[in-house]
Amino acid sequence: MPTRAVVPMKVKLTRNDFGRVLYPDWAQLPVVAGALAESWADRELDKHSLGSWHMDRTSDFDRDTPDSPYGTCWVMRLVSARFADEAVAAFPGIVARMTQAECATFWETKVHASEPDQWMDELLSSLLAHYDLLTRINAPVPDLNAVKAVIAKALDPLDPHPGIRKNWQRRWNDAQMLSGIVFDPSVPP
Repeated sequence: MPTRAVVPMKVKLTRNDFGRVLYPDWAQLPVVAGALAESWADRELDKHSLGSWHMDRTSDFDRDTPDSPYGTCWVMRLVSARFADEAVAAFPGIVARMTQAECATFWETKVHASEPDQWMDELLSSLLAHYDLLTRINAPVPDLNAVKAVIAKALDPLDPHPGIRKNWQRRWNDAQMLSGIVFDPSVPP
């Protein structure tokens, strides 16, 4: 669980002619000062962030959308307040702080929009076939009840038993609770 408060930071990325994604030069920030190589700057960024980059999957680099023209893509990362402030000052128009509501909206409508609220695995079909077979052969009631109990567990998305499982990353409130994310007091609701 994180022990420090974070700020959601949104970054506009582009690609060069060779298809390489161009991130801002984090080594320019005082908080990252001393990182001479790009990989070292990335390690410094990791020290000031929680998790990794969360990409807008609805308008990646190859789609032209109103908020992300062709060749650009927005990503989000949860960082320290100091890192966010320095990045916004150094890269205006490319880096921006997000409110809590903007973070939740970006998470649900951009990052995880294509994911289902629940995952369903193939075990359910097998359980139904098993139960159907037992009823056709007039299996004893205890055997039927045992399969029914397994089916009930499989249909409960909150039960860890295989079957239907809740996607804890789909909704921001669930992901925030599960990760223990706490916003910095400077982040507006």
